[in-house]
Amino acid sequence: MKRQLFHRNEARFLLSVLVQVLFIVHLASSETVARAQSEKKTVEEAAIISFVVVAHTFSSKREPIQKRQWSRSSQTGEYLVCDLPETATKSTNNWLISNFIDLQGAVSVTVKVEFTARQCDVQSLPFCTQSFKIYFYQMDNMIISGVQKATILAGHFTLAGKINAYNVWNSGQPRISNKASVQFSVQSKGLYLGFQDIGGCIALGKVQLSANFCPAQISGGVNYNRTSSPPDGNSLKVYGKCAVNSQSLHHANSLYMECLSNGSWSRPTSALTCFVNLDIKSLLRDVKVNVFS
Repeated sequence: MKRQLFHRNEARFLLSVLVQVLFIVHLASSETVARAQSEKKTVEEAAIISFVVVAHTFSSKREPIQKRQWSRSSQTGEYLVCDLPETATKSTNNWLISNFIDLQGAVSVTVKVEFTARQCDVQSLPFCTQSFKIYFYQMDNMIISGVQKATILAGHFTLAGKINAYNVWNSGQPRISNKASVQFSVQSKGLYLGFQDIGGCIALGKVQLSANFCPAQISGGVNYNRTSSPPDGNSLKVYGKCAVNSQSLHHANSLYMECLSNGSWSRPTSALTCFVNLDIKSLLRDVKVNVFS
């Protein structure tokens, strides 16, 4: 009788251990998901760009003009260009080129800028502008000699967008900052940014390039790799694999989530999960339970 009671208690103990194991596995999975969700998702890779000015000033006739071009302020660190006198008769063409930027697998990037612009007197300066343009040049590797004038003139830079100032200043007034951003898709490992002044008085204070990534995580027993987010308004179906010590009874194509443009994961209701593969028989193989009516 004592032996039967001992076996019954032992069985209850092992069953309790089994329940604890299942809870720990579930808790570990939940903590993994919680950590992934608490990560900074909107900007996983973001850095202030340090500029290297390697391009000259060009005229519309593609002849260099050694008068005014972008320069860096030793006091504020801003990049400045102010060629208003030339805009009385023509547009200008001044370029500022960034250093090479490693995109780290990103397929969509956002460029944010902060700048000030002086107000144009369109009557006396008909070619004056209160804007500038942002371009990008896709490359898989850094150009050792830097971006040359011929590269710009050959049209290898792609227009990302035109940036217009909504706050402008005039003589005797404080400068009011503007903030703007452009987003574009990329297919290369890296890129160069180009800033074209076409006749303004611009002070470029801050430029930030960022990209969103859905972080690596385990959800529903399925392991999903770190994935570059698609452009705004889009989602990307990402297939996963069952994590260690788990399996699925369904086809691998049923194990997926969607990576959203903001760097977060979305799990569709039709997506399936993996379950933990625990060998219950091995836990109880030495246990004999006698049941009495």
